[in-house]
This record gives sequence, structure tokens and C-alpha cells, in this order.
Amino acid sequence: MKCIVLLKRDEKMVQLADDGIEINKVELTIDVLDILRGFDCVFTPPLSSRIKDMQRYAEKLMRNGFVYVAEKEQIIGFIAFYANDNVSKTAYLTFIAVHPSSTRRGVAQA
Repeated sequence: MKCIVLLKRDEKMVQLADDGIEINKVELTIDVLDILRGFDCVFTPPLSSRIKDMQRYAEKLMRNGFVYVAEKEQIIGFIAFYANDNVSKTAYLTFIAVHPSSTRRGVAQA
């Protein structure tokens, strides 16, 4: 069982797992765009074949959703979701991905 510790750093909550993985909220559209491009080939079919304008999509995610990355020296995974339905309290998970070099290590495990 993984132990998660919450730390407050620069007004952001960071989760540190016992395996040294940090979970950080992505704050800039350019970073979201870089993540989408960097994980493009992880998806089948690739994101670029389904999303015609990655810049606009990154802006939409920043405006209406949330993006978090799992980092251990580099970004090893990310999750993007919308959680703006205040009536039904429902969230919509748009993407979850783990870099191929980090699969089978429990990165996306609940």
C-alpha cells in the first residue's frame, strides 16, 4: 500500500508518494500543450489524429478542466479531467496516460 503525504509548497498542494513520485497541478496552457504533444504517441490512435488544434484544446482544458502530472525527475504520467458539474457532482475523465518507461509501476493505480 502506498503512503501519500500532502505537503504545502508555494500555495499548491503536492502529494509525495513513498516511491518519490510527486503529483503537481499544471498551471500554464503551454505546459498542457507540451504534455499533450509529449504523450501523443502513447494513445491509439495518437491524440494528434483526433484533436485537430492541440493549442485550442490545451486552452479549453485550462479554462474548463484540471490537469495534473506525475513526476519523478521527469513527467511520467498525466491526468486531465473536467469537474464542473455542480448539480450532479460528476467529473469527466478525458485523459489518463503513463509514459511507456513507467508502466507496470502503479503510477495510474487507484
